[in-house]
Amino acid sequence: MTEIGLLVSRSLGHHGAKRVGVCAEPEVKEVRLSTDDRFLIVATDGLWTFIEPQEAAEVVWREMRHVDTSSASFGGGDQGGATLAAERLIQLARERWYLEENDLRDDISCVVVGLPVSATEEQFQTASARAAGAAARKKMQQSSNAAADGPSS
Repeated sequence: MTEIGLLVSRSLGHHGAKRVGVCAEPEVKEVRLSTDDRFLIVATDGLWTFIEPQEAAEVVWREMRHVDTSSASFGGGDQGGATLAAERLIQLARERWYLEENDLRDDISCVVVGLPVSATEEQFQTASARAAGAAARKKMQQSSNAAADGPSS
């Protein structure tokens, strides 16, 4: 059985653990989402050691498609599909970990988030044009009303 000497998830932000090599600074990455993005997978290395990112995406896609997709979020508004997908990824990683190392550890964590289905760029431009048109009409109406009222004294 493998012994674990450091519980990394419990030491995040723990500045006292710096002396044993734990970095308290989180790794942050900003990513611009596109209209094609449907979900986000956040997982520990316990999952990524045994599942490649492309395979993980395929598993999530398959699991979330089985849930009602009629709501604003892919996989259903209640995130049920995301939960099922995360559970399936953890199950796969545990099975592979056991087969390869004949041992199981508890450092496989995974969160899957279904992202809202975004409007297309064309829909966004159409909505923006409508809003700009409404603002221009309102301004013209205000100018017309001010002219009809005559000069202010």
